[in-house]
Amino acid sequence: KDYVQELYEPTAAQADLLSADGWSKARELAGWKRHVLDSWARVAVESVEAWPNWPGPVLFLVGPGGSGKTHLGGIWRSETGAGISKARDLTPENVPALLSAGALLIEEAPGDALDERALFHLMNLAREQKASILVTTRLRPAHWEVSLPDLRSRLRAAAAAVLEAPDDDLLRGVLVKHFADRQM
Repeated sequence: KDYVQELYEPTAAQADLLSADGWSKARELAGWKRHVLDSWARVAVESVEAWPNWPGPVLFLVGPGGSGKTHLGGIWRSETGAGISKARDLTPENVPALLSAGALLIEEAPGDALDERALFHLMNLAREQKASILVTTRLRPAHWEVSLPDLRSRLRAAAAAVLEAPDDDLLRGVLVKHFADRQM
């Protein structure tokens, strides 16, 4: 009964909505998706989508608030089965467990309380285990203020994909999509 009420009925309602008027809503949604990909920092999206063929085990997703880092990280996480952690929650003790899924999304780095040794060991362990780490951050990693020299050199050498702040057309499209998702 739960499947019917929570999955099948909403899916059927969404299908009815998309197929109405000769699939006009589906075409509108497809057009919106094309617009987002064209408007959104294509290079950053393609960099994340290139997983598992990144140039190294760690990719930093850089952008201001509202640029889509969390959204893109969530898509990557759902496609990879990655674990998730806030940067402030990294500790040397939890490093091995964080990579147990073979991939990890770290959000809000570097944050106020980044454990530099934990991040350094996590990056090394990812390389050893051929695991992947996606890190969301507002600052390019080369500009992080870190005191550990080995971590600083890894951050400077790390690959980064940059998202820009969304423009008005993108924000309008996001709002239209959210309203359509909620049938408003």
